[in-house]
Amino acid sequence: MNQGLTSTLTVSVKVMRWASTPSVQRLSVVLLLGICVSLALPFFSVNAPTVSEFDAIPAMLCLGLGLILLVQSPTITPRTGDHVVATVLALLLAIPSFQGALIVLFFVGLWIGIRALSSVQASHESSLTSTGPLASQHLTMKNSALILMVCALQALTVLYALKWFTEPVLALDANMVASVLQLVTGTGYAVGNVYFGPSDHQVLMLRNCSSLPAMISAFTCWFAIARWHQVVFSFREVTIVALLLVSALLLNVLRLFSMGLTMEWHTWWHSPTGEDTYLFLSAALTLSIIFWGIRYAKTEHTH
Repeated sequence: MNQGLTSTLTVSVKVMRWASTPSVQRLSVVLLLGICVSLALPFFSVNAPTVSEFDAIPAMLCLGLGLILLVQSPTITPRTGDHVVATVLALLLAIPSFQGALIVLFFVGLWIGIRALSSVQASHESSLTSTGPLASQHLTMKNSALILMVCALQALTVLYALKWFTEPVLALDANMVASVLQLVTGTGYAVGNVYFGPSDHQVLMLRNCSSLPAMISAFTCWFAIARWHQVVFSFREVTIVALLLVSALLLNVLRLFSMGLTMEWHTWWHSPTGEDTYLFLSAALTLSIIFWGIRYAKTEHTH
């Protein structure tokens, strides 16, 4: 009982001390909390974003891990320029724009990364001792910056790729599915984003049918979790990312393939049960590869 109370009081004191000490991290956390609110608000409205417009799972994962790493990093004393940057980003965030919040998120990550690098460089110039330990301490802040920037870029990439290049992106999926139908059933062809199978119906692919959101989301989840575990970039990471992308693509192509076989499959995949099944399979497959990939990538540096 006393030990638990002591731990609680210790944590509380540390939190209060951190919150009361001016730092770049404190300025960034306030902005990131505002971004979280801006990104969450549309989901409480009538026109909630679809997965093709914004996948909340990888975004919230990135924001959560980025915030934790940022809080854990050594504090950096803010300069006048930091207050100016924070004020400008806060004003931009006040504009009610979903895309604007993602752009602010990218620049918050960029700002954090620049300050982490400049802090290490300044310490190196002012000290004759090795900066290895200091650089290692600021690695958490740099990883936080990378996670936040990738989070913003993946959301913007999916949003605008499916907005500006809708038909070409969907046509890629349609042609792949048509090729599988042709190979398996002997009947299958595609015209634009519409594909035909052995049945007497045609499947019109819309944005939510694209494999792109699932592939980008899988990569983003890996990137965030790998940086959290401080996985060093190597050829093994390239292999893991390739496996993630191919797995996400194949799972969606198989789903679309079954839709082209019969109308019953098409109806089932668009039912609540079918949608939940696809989300469960996608999440289970992605997380399984990620957690295996973390162990696989780390063993390269222990042998």
